[in-house]
Amino acid sequence: MTPPDQIATSGPEAADVRRHCAFQAGQKIFAEGQPSDLVYRIVSGQVDLVKADPAGDLHLAVLGPDEFLGEMDILDDTVRSVSAVALKETVLEAFGKQEFLDLVRAQPEVSLGILQSLARRLRDRK
Repeated sequence: MTPPDQIATSGPEAADVRRHCAFQAGQKIFAEGQPSDLVYRIVSGQVDLVKADPAGDLHLAVLGPDEFLGEMDILDDTVRSVSAVALKETVLEAFGKQEFLDLVRAQPEVSLGILQSLARRLRDRK
């Protein structure tokens, strides 16, 4: 993983700092069972969500640009419920818990997008 860059936005919101992380294809972003301290928004690339299973890993979803990952674990204060692996070169924007909660409160369209994504993941589960 490329260490997170501190990139300040311009203008009056310059104190609003976003951390961007880059991952190569096949690189693990986080592992099932790890503590959850960040939520990620995919800037570019694709991420595979994988659940460990004795019969073989279960590939639950492939996420792409503008989708979030790690949000469920932050919302219910649990450890990571799945592993996340970059399928190709991927850039993520990282949010701490409070940043993420502030974002969904301030921008209802973000909340709606997350709900739609979660509904799609549940519907597509086999």
